[in-house]
Amino acid sequence: MRLVVVGLVVVLVMAGAAVLGLPEAALVPLLPVVVLFVAVVFNRGRMPTAGQFTDLIIPR
Repeated sequence: MRLVVVGLVVVLVMAGAAVLGLPEAALVPLLPVVVLFVAVVFNRGRMPTAGQFTDLIIPR
């Protein structure tokens, strides 16, 4: 259930940023930041490891 809520919140935040007129070049780097922030909030503060951050930025 938490994963669904995280997904919905991320979609709503990104849609809101697009509606507010944020340029597309700014939306791309905003997505990982929003995903991490919302995931940390909904997972009660457990931060991803350094390896998980690297995989998010540089996908394999």
